[in-house]
Amino acid sequence: MALIVSASILVDAPASTIFDILADPHQHSRIDGSGQVQEIVDSPERLSEGARFSVAMRRGLPYRVTNTVVEFTDDRLIAWKHRGAHVWRYELQPEGDRVRV
Repeated sequence: MALIVSASILVDAPASTIFDILADPHQHSRIDGSGQVQEIVDSPERLSEGARFSVAMRRGLPYRVTNTVVEFTDDRLIAWKHRGAHVWRYELQPEGDRVRV
């Protein structure tokens, strides 16, 4: 059985602004609450379904992970995973002038 961890937050910004941050791998350190994302090693300018991007990480020792975008709906949904079982998934639901992430 897979462990699913989720949280949501209501952000005072349009969905397109938040999605632009999520779809730009060079901004992922802004959304990384763990402090493990160090820098993007290789990636397209903007993510899309099937896109791959490599990230320099640090959890005690430095390492690199390559992710693949497995779900993508512009301004609504983006998810990526590496070859392990972890999937990072962001769903955006507009609520008036704000968006629930």
